[in-house]
Amino acid sequence: MQTPTQTKAVISKGQVSLESDDLDKTRFELKKLLDTWGGSISNEESSADDEGRTDRQQLELRVPSKLFGTAMDEISELGKLVDRSRNSEDVTTQVIDIAARVRSQKLSLARIQALMARAETLSQVISIESQLSQRQAELDSLEQQQKYLADQTAESTINVYLSLTDAGATTEDEDDANGFLAGLKDGWDAFRDATTGLLQGLGAVLPFGVVLALVGIPVALTWRRRRSLS
Repeated sequence: MQTPTQTKAVISKGQVSLESDDLDKTRFELKKLLDTWGGSISNEESSADDEGRTDRQQLELRVPSKLFGTAMDEISELGKLVDRSRNSEDVTTQVIDIAARVRSQKLSLARIQALMARAETLSQVISIESQLSQRQAELDSLEQQQKYLADQTAESTINVYLSLTDAGATTEDEDDANGFLAGLKDGWDAFRDATTGLLQGLGAVLPFGVVLALVGIPVALTWRRRRSLS
């Protein structure tokens, strides 16, 4: 009877550093690629400058191992490539070894459990329980290692570092400056319009004020003189 051929087990990891004028847009495009590959973002961190703008992002991606090379290439095209690295570790021997140890440990546990069923004295029960606990702990540890290797070989990890280019930062600063100047101009225009309206209003009522003064002053003087005589 031939032993089934073991598929090669490889853990692949990569790192890509990019610069971009628009980090939000680059992240959006990256997420679209991940959805296409059936990948995910397992961890994400970001930092902001003194004005609260996001200037750096770090994303840990998980992609199917069979698409690792494709993912590295397509991610590298999302911005200005600053740095890129990758490494792979063949863990086929470890996978085979741990699988064999798990099988052996399970058989050992089964034998100890059979002994427990035939134990006749308290001392025998205590001794067998101690061995049973030890073997179970060893099996749990082996199964955790087996699970980790299965996870790492099924999906590859790619760390992506995004940073804002100088051009992107300058553009945002210019936008802020332009916004301030535009606001200042709008404020000046509003002040000028208000002043013009006020002057126009004064110009409209000024002739009536002159007429009232010419008529009202003599009347007031006459009324005061009559009051004094009376």
